Amino acid sequence: MATQYGWWRTFEHFCVPESAPVAVSSDLDRVEAHLRDNTAGYGRSPVIGSDDGAGWRIAFVARKSQLDDIRVARPGQAAKYDAARAGGPRGNRGDVPPVDETSVAPVDLDSSAKVSRVWMEVRRDNNTDDFGEWLYSYRYREDGSARPAFARVEQLQPDDHVLHYWRHAIHGMSVVECAPQVDGDDVRVQLRDFVLFPEPVTLDLLRDHTTSIVDVYHQTRSVRRYQQFPFQIDHPSSSEPTLHGAAVTYLSAVPPALIPAVPLLSAQYVSAVLASEQEDLPELREAVRGPQGRGPADPRLRRAIELHAEDMAIALLDSEGFTEIERIGKPYDLRATGGGHDELHVEVKGSSQAIDTVVLTRNEVIHADDHTTSLVVVDQIEVAITEDGYNCTGGKVRRWDLWVPERNALAPLQFEYQLPDEVVVE
Repeated sequence: MATQYGWWRTFEHFCVPESAPVAVSSDLDRVEAHLRDNTAGYGRSPVIGSDDGAGWRIAFVARKSQLDDIRVARPGQAAKYDAARAGGPRGNRGDVPPVDETSVAPVDLDSSAKVSRVWMEVRRDNNTDDFGEWLYSYRYREDGSARPAFARVEQLQPDDHVLHYWRHAIHGMSVVECAPQVDGDDVRVQLRDFVLFPEPVTLDLLRDHTTSIVDVYHQTRSVRRYQQFPFQIDHPSSSEPTLHGAAVTYLSAVPPALIPAVPLLSAQYVSAVLASEQEDLPELREAVRGPQGRGPADPRLRRAIELHAEDMAIALLDSEGFTEIERIGKPYDLRATGGGHDELHVEVKGSSQAIDTVVLTRNEVIHADDHTTSLVVVDQIEVAITEDGYNCTGGKVRRWDLWVPERNALAPLQFEYQLPDEVVVE
């Protein structure tokens, strides 16, 4: 395997057995660049390890302007660090870092040549209109003074990531779709692939990681981009700093090191990024971006829409006299019987948009060929975001009885490929 490089915040972090690096790559320069971006003004010495397939070994110490090869400069000391990581004595190392600082999800710098920048939107009112869909800002306050947030919104770039803070919690993440649109004194930015976190990252939970967050605050004081820190910290240089809440501004840049500092945020952020990257594939574009009938990136939203569509279909069947209606799931959604009716299988599709196509699995098509099936489509479902998650209402119901998918109306989204018998390398 190609040698991998990764960086740790301190020697102490590296020496914890099985501790995870902050970021990894097969390109040492890329790892160093990520380290420098995230530790500017840092008072400690981050370290870089290497893994050639036999496990992580200490490799470099990041000094102010260069990397020192510790295996060349201090081979005996390097061996002690490797031994400590393997479970041996820690020697005169400092305290063992908290587990939430050593069990982070590493950033894979090779998965994308461009590491997306992260921002945080702060909403302080009860308005969730366009939440996760648009960002807005005005150039001036009511008193005529300039809004700093306006300039920050103008800096957004396509594929940047945006965390959404509302009512004392980070509720989800979205991706910037296109460049900011400036119209006079207004600026707006369209977002895509919003994912609502399964568990909001509350202010109380953030406070449990105050020490780690304050460390990131101090690390970034000399970086102009992060001068407006995403959170208010009272007495950050004291022995008892307090995380007061989100910054009193609409939008702020998030230092990358802040995300792994809060494990619950890190885990849900990584999952959301993976979901958004999957949705970037042309054949998987979501319904909210056009009439293709695909599902949204957020699995919770997708499930909420599916359940609401099924509820609407059940209400329709109940009004027609069916007395026993059962949710099946696969390879069809509902089984309706009773009330003098023959058994009916129902395939249900839902969307928050007006759609003229739906996605069918191979098994759904085969099942409809062999059984009496109705297709029920509920689109234009209204979705609202609440503190408890998604709330779906309304929708336009359409139904096709004795439904058999016509082959000329089916378009392949994927192909099964039989691998050739002859291989070049095995």
